[in-house]
Amino acid sequence: MSGVVKMVVLWMVAMVVAELLLVCPSYEQKAAAVECESIRKMLELCLPYVTGIADHPKPACCEGVDHVRSMIHTHDERVEVCDCLKEKISSFRHINLTTLTSLPDEC
Repeated sequence: MSGVVKMVVLWMVAMVVAELLLVCPSYEQKAAAVECESIRKMLELCLPYVTGIADHPKPACCEGVDHVRSMIHTHDERVEVCDCLKEKISSFRHINLTTLTSLPDEC
């Protein structure tokens, strides 16, 4: 995957997590880099859907969304996941926000 595509994926993932979690306040950083990268990779298959390339998310995308949901049990974990994703996505502009916010419902 090219660098631009990865950056778009990361931005999309952060938006999905924000939608799923509905809250992203600041927190004590405690997430390991490996966990953060794992979460990003679980959700990067959603890129075709949130960029308008695909009409529906692929099953692998929804599996990633569901897996991330299953990992989050506390408010602190939600914030941790959200911040993990936000740190990489501030410069992305190629995501359809309407499609992105529909991702949890589509899955």
